[in-house]
Amino acid sequence: MNVLTNLAPVAKQLMERAGFKVDMQSMDWQSLVARRARKEAPNAGGWHAFLTATFGIELLDPAIANWLASSCDKALPGWPCDIELERLRGQFARETDPGAQKAVADAVQSRATQVTPYVPLGQWHSLLAARKNIVGLLIAPASVFWNVEKR
Repeated sequence: MNVLTNLAPVAKQLMERAGFKVDMQSMDWQSLVARRARKEAPNAGGWHAFLTATFGIELLDPAIANWLASSCDKALPGWPCDIELERLRGQFARETDPGAQKAVADAVQSRATQVTPYVPLGQWHSLLAARKNIVGLLIAPASVFWNVEKR
């Protein structure tokens, strides 16, 4: 079951409830990636929003969180140009004192709330089940089958 397929109708309903006019278009990932690089209006092949998912661990570090990137044309397509957010992300990466780093992380979060580079729609946990004679399964954000063996 594709989580993005299930997420789309929910996101559409939430956006419409918030007052947006939504033209939901389903497509494969390759088509989405090609389309999101375009800067034209949607009626000329561009776009305004798309849905994706990520592993939560990618969001824990402001310095490497792609979804926070606000470096204009260097960021992911469609992300904002915000010098202050980028300055704070760089400051977080350079800070070595954990207390000061937490203060910078708080400032990053506050600024991200102001410029809204992305909107989280929810979270979920993947389930994993195995027979007792299957050992070595790793608990990870994605299914990992290293070191798995049947006994």
